[in-house]
Amino acid sequence: MLQFVARYKSGKEFLENFDYSFPHGTLTVPTRKKIPVDSEVAVDVRFPALQGHVFLKGIVAFIRKGKKYNGLKAALVIHLMPTAAEPRDYLLAIAEGHLEGLMRRRHPRYPTSLLLRWRMGQLLQPEDGLMENVAVGGLCFQTGKDLSPGERVVFEFTPPGSVSSLFLEGQVAWAALRFSEHSPAHMHLGIGVEFLCRDTAGRRRLRTIVKRIRESG
Repeated sequence: MLQFVARYKSGKEFLENFDYSFPHGTLTVPTRKKIPVDSEVAVDVRFPALQGHVFLKGIVAFIRKGKKYNGLKAALVIHLMPTAAEPRDYLLAIAEGHLEGLMRRRHPRYPTSLLLRWRMGQLLQPEDGLMENVAVGGLCFQTGKDLSPGERVVFEFTPPGSVSSLFLEGQVAWAALRFSEHSPAHMHLGIGVEFLCRDTAGRRRLRTIVKRIRESG
């Protein structure tokens, strides 16, 4: 999946380039980049009020050509995927100035499609899942099984560049039912998890893992 930066001068400009003309939202990104229609992309949104990186996953729906006579800039029109709902709402809240009760993210989240397995407590049979994004502080993944905030889970996955599996423990922070990106008739459960890492060595290992996933893009 191609990643690129979308810079806006202000939250207001970001809002002017966002609309709900598509079920999960549409973002217009002023750019001269040549990316084919129907390409899957991860847009790294930037504007002054935003701290860190927030990625929106979507599909290039239209390429707008620039017009010198009226100052219209060349742009890509991106239809957002269902899994962009949480970061989309976060960006809209920041851009609109609704910060009460909203925690700014301490760590940038990077999109991925890494397969994983997870289990809860002493559950002997692991369940399959798909990682949507990851940060030093936690991850979001898809699964067909119900989980509730506060429950602890153990993850098993193989980071890019590794030959052996890695095990991490986390606690469910939120759960939301979503439509699938590639099958609109199918729904899955999106789970947000906070890593339970208490020592410096563990946090250093997490940074290395996140860096590998980010660079594998």
